[in-house]
Amino acid sequence: MTKPEILKEDDPWYSCTAEGSEMSNLLIGSRLTFREKLQWLEEAESLSLIFQKHREQQQQQQQ
Repeated sequence: MTKPEILKEDDPWYSCTAEGSEMSNLLIGSRLTFREKLQWLEEAESLSLIFQKHREQQQQQQQ
């Protein structure tokens, strides 16, 4: 391991950077099983549909 890599891993603020956030997401994604990834996608889709329905209701109330 090079010195910058050690510093990046030890820095708790590293995940708050654009690069660190991307690396954290990739790391979490690599640890999930295929089944867990599918479950996550299904939950994200249902949440997206709920948000869409809520937006439509808000638009109807404003009209």
